[in-house]
Amino acid sequence: MDYSLKVVPGSIKCPQGLGEGVHWDAEKEELLYVDLTGQKVYRYVPESGECYHLKIDEAWVPVIIPVKDDPNKYLVSVGRSIQIMEWDGKSETAESFKTLNTVDNDNPTNWLNDGKCDASGRFWTGSVGQYSFQTGKADLKKGTLYSLGKDAKLKGHISEIDFSNGLTWSPDNRTMYYNDSYSGVVAAFDFDIMDGKLSNRRSVFDFCKANISGVPDGMTADSDGNLWIAMFSGDGLIRTQASRSDVLKFQLNGLLVRRLVEKTWTFYILLPQVLLCRMKTLRILGKIVEQSFKLKMLVREGSREG
Repeated sequence: MDYSLKVVPGSIKCPQGLGEGVHWDAEKEELLYVDLTGQKVYRYVPESGECYHLKIDEAWVPVIIPVKDDPNKYLVSVGRSIQIMEWDGKSETAESFKTLNTVDNDNPTNWLNDGKCDASGRFWTGSVGQYSFQTGKADLKKGTLYSLGKDAKLKGHISEIDFSNGLTWSPDNRTMYYNDSYSGVVAAFDFDIMDGKLSNRRSVFDFCKANISGVPDGMTADSDGNLWIAMFSGDGLIRTQASRSDVLKFQLNGLLVRRLVEKTWTFYILLPQVLLCRMKTLRILGKIVEQSFKLKMLVREGSREG
Protein backbone atom coordinates (compact mmCIF):
# COMPACT_ATOMS: atom_id res chain seq x y z
CA MET A 1 0.00 0.00 0.00
CA ASP A 2 1.26 3.47 -0.87
CA TYR A 3 1.35 6.19 1.78
CA SER A 4 0.85 9.87 1.14
CA LEU A 5 1.90 12.13 4.02
CA LYS A 6 1.56 15.85 4.54
CA VAL A 7 2.02 18.23 7.44
CA VAL A 8 -1.26 19.60 8.78
CA PRO A 9 -1.32 23.42 8.75
CA GLY A 10 -0.83 24.88 12.20
CA SER A 11 1.37 22.15 13.62
CA ILE A 12 4.50 23.41 15.31
CA LYS A 13 8.05 22.34 14.61
CA CYS A 14 10.83 22.19 17.21
CA PRO A 15 13.88 23.43 15.29
CA GLN A 16 17.14 22.59 17.05
CA GLY A 17 15.14 20.85 19.76
CA LEU A 18 13.99 17.39 20.79
CA GLY A 19 10.34 16.68 20.08
CA GLU A 20 9.24 14.18 22.74
CA GLY A 21 6.39 12.96 24.92
CA VAL A 22 3.61 13.12 22.33
CA HIS A 23 0.20 12.57 23.98
CA TRP A 24 -3.22 12.84 22.32
CA ASP A 25 -5.93 13.99 24.75
CA ALA A 26 -9.04 12.31 23.32
CA GLU A 27 -11.42 14.16 25.62
CA LYS A 28 -10.17 17.63 24.72
CA GLU A 29 -9.23 16.80 21.12
CA GLU A 30 -5.77 18.31 21.51
CA LEU A 31 -2.16 17.26 21.21
CA LEU A 32 0.40 17.65 23.98
CA TYR A 33 4.15 17.30 23.45
CA VAL A 34 7.45 18.73 24.63
CA ASP A 35 10.74 20.11 23.39
CA LEU A 36 12.97 18.24 25.84
CA THR A 37 16.17 20.26 25.56
CA GLY A 38 14.32 23.52 24.92
CA GLN A 39 12.50 22.80 28.22
CA LYS A 40 9.12 23.67 26.73
CA VAL A 41 5.71 22.02 26.81
CA TYR A 42 3.26 22.47 23.93
CA ARG A 43 -0.51 22.28 23.62
CA TYR A 44 -1.79 22.13 20.03
CA VAL A 45 -5.50 22.41 19.21
CA PRO A 46 -6.13 21.03 15.68
CA GLU A 47 -9.64 22.47 15.39
CA SER A 48 -8.45 26.06 15.80
CA GLY A 49 -4.90 25.52 14.56
CA GLU A 50 -3.55 27.32 17.62
CA CYS A 51 -0.54 26.17 19.60
CA TYR A 52 0.39 27.33 23.09
CA HIS A 53 3.56 26.70 25.04
CA LEU A 54 5.48 27.55 28.17
CA LYS A 55 9.08 27.09 29.25
CA ILE A 56 10.19 25.30 32.40
CA ASP A 57 13.54 26.70 33.49
CA GLU A 58 14.48 24.03 36.02
CA ALA A 59 15.67 21.20 33.74
CA TRP A 60 14.94 19.07 30.66
CA VAL A 61 11.25 18.22 30.17
CA PRO A 62 10.50 14.85 28.48
CA VAL A 63 6.85 14.20 29.40
CA ILE A 64 3.51 15.98 29.72
CA ILE A 65 0.28 14.08 30.49
CA PRO A 66 -3.11 15.60 31.46
CA VAL A 67 -4.49 14.82 34.90
CA LYS A 68 -7.90 13.12 34.73
CA ASP A 69 -10.89 15.24 35.76
CA ASP A 70 -8.74 18.33 36.36
CA PRO A 71 -8.42 20.34 33.13
CA ASN A 72 -5.71 22.70 34.43
CA LYS A 73 -3.33 20.11 35.85
CA TYR A 74 -0.65 18.12 34.04
CA LEU A 75 1.89 15.54 35.10
CA VAL A 76 5.33 16.56 33.85
CA SER A 77 8.81 15.10 34.24
CA VAL A 78 11.44 17.75 34.97
CA GLY A 79 15.01 16.52 35.21
CA ARG A 80 14.90 13.72 37.81
CA SER A 81 11.57 14.77 39.32
CA ILE A 82 7.93 13.97 38.59
CA GLN A 83 5.74 17.01 39.17
CA ILE A 84 2.16 18.25 38.88
CA MET A 85 1.98 21.48 36.90
CA GLU A 86 -1.04 23.76 37.11
CA TRP A 87 -1.45 25.61 33.80
CA ASP A 88 -4.39 27.24 32.06
CA GLY A 89 -3.13 25.87 28.73
CA LYS A 90 -2.58 29.30 27.22
CA SER A 91 -0.31 31.41 29.43
CA GLU A 92 3.46 31.43 28.98
CA THR A 93 3.94 30.68 32.67
CA ALA A 94 2.48 27.99 34.91
CA GLU A 95 0.51 28.82 38.04
CA SER A 96 2.31 26.27 40.19
CA PHE A 97 4.46 23.13 40.39
CA LYS A 98 4.24 20.38 42.99
CA THR A 99 6.93 17.69 43.17
CA LEU A 100 5.51 14.20 43.67
CA ASN A 101 8.78 12.31 43.72
CA THR A 102 12.42 12.51 42.69
CA VAL A 103 14.42 9.55 41.36
CA ASP A 104 18.07 8.46 41.42
CA ASN A 105 19.25 10.70 44.25
CA ASP A 106 22.51 8.73 44.24
CA ASN A 107 23.10 9.73 40.59
CA PRO A 108 22.39 13.49 40.42
CA THR A 109 23.39 13.75 36.74
CA ASN A 110 20.69 11.24 35.71
CA TRP A 111 17.47 12.41 34.07
CA LEU A 112 14.06 10.99 33.24
CA ASN A 113 13.18 10.21 29.62
CA ASP A 114 10.06 8.76 28.00
CA GLY A 115 6.97 8.02 30.10
CA LYS A 116 3.31 6.92 29.82
CA CYS A 117 0.34 5.95 31.95
CA ASP A 118 -1.06 2.44 31.85
CA ALA A 119 -4.82 1.83 31.61
CA SER A 120 -5.21 2.05 35.39
CA GLY A 121 -3.62 5.51 35.54
CA ARG A 122 -0.26 4.31 36.91
CA PHE A 123 2.63 6.39 35.49
CA TRP A 124 5.70 4.61 34.06
CA THR A 125 9.00 6.28 33.26
CA GLY A 126 12.69 5.44 33.13
CA SER A 127 15.93 7.27 33.86
CA VAL A 128 19.10 7.73 31.82
CA GLY A 129 22.68 8.37 32.90
CA GLN A 130 24.57 11.56 32.11
CA TYR A 131 24.25 12.25 28.39
CA SER A 132 26.61 13.90 25.88
CA PHE A 133 25.21 15.65 22.82
CA GLN A 134 28.67 15.65 21.26
CA THR A 135 28.97 11.85 21.26
CA GLY A 136 25.29 10.85 21.44
CA LYS A 137 26.15 8.54 24.35
CA ALA A 138 25.01 8.21 27.94
CA ASP A 139 26.66 6.71 31.00
CA LEU A 140 25.64 3.07 30.80
CA LYS A 141 23.85 0.93 33.39
CA LYS A 142 22.78 3.98 35.42
CA GLY A 143 19.06 3.99 34.63
CA THR A 144 16.01 2.45 36.31
CA LEU A 145 12.44 1.82 35.14
CA TYR A 146 9.92 3.21 37.63
CA SER A 147 6.19 3.33 38.17
CA LEU A 148 4.33 5.97 40.15
CA GLY A 149 1.04 4.91 41.70
CA LYS A 150 -2.01 7.03 42.46
CA ASP A 151 -0.67 7.33 46.01
CA ALA A 152 2.42 9.07 44.55
CA LYS A 153 4.65 6.26 45.79
CA LEU A 154 7.54 5.38 43.49
CA LYS A 155 8.47 1.79 42.69
CA GLY A 156 11.58 0.60 40.84
CA HIS A 157 11.20 -2.38 38.49
CA ILE A 158 14.36 -2.78 36.38
CA SER A 159 17.83 -1.47 37.14
CA GLU A 160 21.06 -1.06 35.15
CA ILE A 161 19.26 0.41 32.13
CA ASP A 162 21.38 2.06 29.44
CA PHE A 163 18.86 4.41 27.80
CA SER A 164 15.24 4.15 28.93
CA ASN A 165 12.76 4.88 26.15
CA GLY A 166 9.42 3.90 24.58
CA LEU A 167 6.88 1.67 26.29
CA THR A 168 3.38 0.44 25.52
CA TRP A 169 0.82 -2.25 26.39
CA SER A 170 -1.10 -4.93 24.53
CA PRO A 171 -4.85 -4.34 23.98
CA ASP A 172 -5.73 -6.82 26.74
CA ASN A 173 -3.25 -5.14 29.15
CA ARG A 174 -1.54 -8.46 29.85
CA THR A 175 1.76 -7.56 28.20
CA MET A 176 3.98 -4.53 28.56
CA TYR A 177 6.63 -3.71 25.93
CA TYR A 178 9.72 -1.63 26.65
CA ASN A 179 12.70 -0.18 24.81
CA ASP A 180 16.11 0.15 26.42
CA SER A 181 17.40 1.84 23.27
CA TYR A 182 21.08 0.98 23.47
CA SER A 183 20.31 -2.71 23.93
CA GLY A 184 18.72 -2.80 20.46
CA VAL A 185 16.05 -5.14 21.83
CA VAL A 186 12.31 -4.69 22.29
CA ALA A 187 11.50 -6.42 25.58
CA ALA A 188 8.14 -7.83 26.68
CA PHE A 189 6.88 -8.59 30.17
CA ASP A 190 3.83 -10.31 31.58
CA PHE A 191 1.89 -7.42 33.10
CA ASP A 192 -0.48 -7.44 36.07
CA ILE A 193 -2.55 -4.28 35.76
CA MET A 194 -4.00 -4.63 39.25
CA ASP A 195 -0.69 -4.31 41.11
CA GLY A 196 1.64 -3.18 38.31
CA LYS A 197 3.96 -6.17 38.58
CA LEU A 198 6.26 -7.22 35.72
CA SER A 199 7.44 -10.80 35.16
CA ASN A 200 8.74 -13.19 32.51
CA ARG A 201 11.00 -10.78 30.65
CA ARG A 202 11.71 -11.85 27.07
CA SER A 203 12.90 -10.44 23.76
CA VAL A 204 10.30 -9.60 21.12
CA PHE A 205 12.73 -8.38 18.50
CA ASP A 206 16.50 -7.89 18.31
CA PHE A 207 17.44 -5.21 15.77
CA CYS A 208 21.15 -6.06 15.90
CA LYS A 209 20.58 -9.72 15.08
CA ALA A 210 18.18 -8.72 12.31
CA ASN A 211 20.79 -6.28 10.93
CA ILE A 212 18.38 -3.34 11.08
CA SER A 213 20.12 -0.01 11.62
CA GLY A 214 18.99 2.51 14.20
CA VAL A 215 17.83 2.23 17.78
CA PRO A 216 14.27 1.56 19.03
CA ASP A 217 12.76 4.75 20.38
CA GLY A 218 9.10 5.77 20.75
CA MET A 219 6.57 2.95 20.59
CA THR A 220 2.83 2.28 20.61
CA ALA A 221 0.47 -0.64 19.90
CA ASP A 222 -2.55 -0.69 17.60
CA SER A 223 -5.94 -2.27 18.26
CA ASP A 224 -4.74 -5.59 16.80
CA GLY A 225 -1.76 -5.68 19.18
CA ASN A 226 0.86 -4.89 16.52
CA LEU A 227 3.77 -2.73 17.64
CA TRP A 228 4.70 0.50 15.87
CA ILE A 229 8.24 1.61 16.71
CA ALA A 230 10.10 4.77 15.76
CA MET A 231 13.73 4.03 14.88
CA PHE A 232 16.48 6.59 15.21
CA SER A 233 19.70 6.70 13.20
CA GLY A 234 22.31 4.17 14.20
CA ASP A 235 24.94 6.91 14.41
CA GLY A 236 23.62 8.15 17.74
CA LEU A 237 20.52 9.67 19.22
CA ILE A 238 21.39 13.14 17.94
CA ARG A 239 23.21 14.23 14.82
CA THR A 240 23.79 17.68 13.39
CA GLN A 241 23.83 16.30 9.86
CA ALA A 242 21.19 14.38 7.92
CA SER A 243 19.80 11.31 9.63
CA ARG A 244 17.18 8.74 8.72
CA SER A 245 14.16 7.91 10.82
CA ASP A 246 11.79 5.03 10.15
CA VAL A 247 8.56 3.84 11.68
CA LEU A 248 8.41 0.05 11.74
CA LYS A 249 5.39 -2.20 12.29
CA PHE A 250 5.82 -5.56 14.00
CA GLN A 251 3.39 -8.39 14.53
CA LEU A 252 3.22 -10.03 17.95
CA ASN A 253 5.56 -12.80 16.80
CA GLY A 254 8.29 -10.23 16.16
CA LEU A 255 7.91 -10.29 12.35
CA LEU A 256 8.66 -6.98 10.67
CA VAL A 257 5.68 -6.41 8.39
CA ARG A 258 6.01 -2.82 7.21
CA ARG A 259 8.34 0.16 7.07
CA LEU A 260 5.90 3.02 7.23
CA VAL A 261 7.94 6.18 7.08
CA GLU A 262 11.39 6.79 5.70
CA LYS A 263 12.56 10.35 5.33
CA THR A 264 15.84 12.25 5.46
CA TRP A 265 15.73 15.09 7.95
CA THR A 266 18.31 17.87 7.90
CA PHE A 267 19.17 20.40 10.61
CA TYR A 268 18.97 19.01 14.14
CA ILE A 269 16.81 15.94 13.95
CA LEU A 270 13.98 15.55 16.43
CA LEU A 271 14.09 12.48 18.63
CA PRO A 272 11.42 10.35 16.95
CA GLN A 273 8.29 9.63 18.92
CA VAL A 274 5.41 7.80 17.32
CA LEU A 275 1.77 8.49 18.06
CA LEU A 276 -0.84 6.58 16.10
CA CYS A 277 -4.38 7.51 16.93
CA ARG A 278 -7.76 8.34 15.43
CA MET A 279 -8.84 7.57 11.90
CA LYS A 280 -6.72 8.70 8.98
CA THR A 281 -4.12 10.31 11.23
CA LEU A 282 -0.49 9.61 11.98
CA ARG A 283 1.32 11.86 14.42
CA ILE A 284 5.11 11.77 14.56
CA LEU A 285 8.07 13.98 15.48
CA GLY A 286 6.00 16.73 17.07
CA LYS A 287 4.15 17.29 13.79
CA ILE A 288 0.79 16.08 12.65
CA VAL A 289 0.58 14.42 9.27
CA GLU A 290 -2.37 12.91 7.45
CA GLN A 291 -2.29 9.70 5.49
CA SER A 292 -4.49 8.74 2.58
CA PHE A 293 -5.74 5.40 3.90
CA LYS A 294 -8.07 4.49 6.75
CA LEU A 295 -6.63 3.27 10.05
CA LYS A 296 -8.48 1.50 12.80
CA MET A 297 -8.76 3.32 16.11
CA LEU A 298 -5.25 2.76 17.41
CA VAL A 299 -5.38 4.37 20.82
CA ARG A 300 -7.27 2.53 23.53
CA GLU A 301 -9.45 4.63 25.80
CA GLY A 302 -8.00 4.48 29.28
CA SER A 303 -4.33 4.68 28.47
CA ARG A 304 -4.80 7.14 25.59
CA GLU A 305 -1.19 6.54 24.92
CA GLY A 306 1.14 8.01 22.37
